[in-house]
Amino acid sequence: MCACPVSQLCSMMAVPTERARDLGLQVIRYMYQHRDKGIMYRKEGNREPVCYYDASHKTRVGSGKAQHGCIVYMAGGPVMWQSKLQRHVGVSTSHNEYMALAHAAKQIVWLRQLLVEMGFDELVGAPTPLMGDNAQANMLSREDLVTPGNKFYILDYHCVKERILREELVTLKVSGLMNLSDPTTKNVEIPTMKRIRPAMTGYSVEGLPEVPEGPRR
Repeated sequence: MCACPVSQLCSMMAVPTERARDLGLQVIRYMYQHRDKGIMYRKEGNREPVCYYDASHKTRVGSGKAQHGCIVYMAGGPVMWQSKLQRHVGVSTSHNEYMALAHAAKQIVWLRQLLVEMGFDELVGAPTPLMGDNAQANMLSREDLVTPGNKFYILDYHCVKERILREELVTLKVSGLMNLSDPTTKNVEIPTMKRIRPAMTGYSVEGLPEVPEGPRR
């Protein structure tokens, strides 16, 4: 829940300000107030991993880069998450979302390989869903469509296409209101955090939609 503000505070370490210090203390206060809340897993939760990814189009002053994040769920709770500044400047919302999708895909590929190495092949028998709220980014991951708006995308970010063709990943659309990775990309309002937090931490399955099962190998 505090991954995004911590990432932003870390960017201020070279030139800290009193304002940054005060905000850092607010993060500590929030964590202390919720010290009795952890992560919950449940046996009836999803056995196979599901990933939510998102990106903000609010750029950082100075660099022009936006924040991206993702959360991977197993057994109804988060097992992996990250919130980082994009490596490159995005010129549109779909551009930032597509870069975030590529970063999330790398996390999933690593997790799938780890599960296979541990002998849990049955947990990755179907493509892992990547849940995002940007239809354009999802479409671009599945189709070789070259347009004036995407022809300049760096080739590294197209790695997700190969994984989809190998039936390791599948991109699916989720409502922006139900994208559980939203707080990893921006500092959301209190009502939004209260609504998302139960599902985000595994205390509720209401925010986890039914994910269609893909073809099994």
